[in-house]
Amino acid sequence: MARRMCLSKSTISYELKSIQTIKGINVDVAQS
Repeated sequence: MARRMCLSKSTISYELKSIQTIKGINVDVAQS
């Protein structure tokens, strides 16, 4: 279970980073 929790944590952080990147791209498009 410990491995599964670590895996889910890294997956969540990766998803958050990709979401922030997508939001940043949307902001860049809106500003340009």
